[in-house]
Amino acid sequence: MIPTERDLTERYEVARETIETLKSQGRTVVLTTDFARTTQDAILAALGWQDLGSVVELPALLTQLEPQTRSTMSAMESTTFVGR
Repeated sequence: MIPTERDLTERYEVARETIETLKSQGRTVVLTTDFARTTQDAILAALGWQDLGSVVELPALLTQLEPQTRSTMSAMESTTFVGR
């Protein structure tokens, strides 16, 4: 079944509330994507999420590891879990 626009809007609102709750508990939230910066910025702007992540990860900042490992390691380094 293809979700309706209303379904998607509700899902994004729940996601935003969840992220805001995590941040209010002092947790770090990392938003990650393999999109280019301009595409990433457009997506975040369309969702109204420009201020939502503690860290927004860029592909250009990542090393030459496997994509999932690369994203995870970069996020961890950015949030001082590893390497600092």
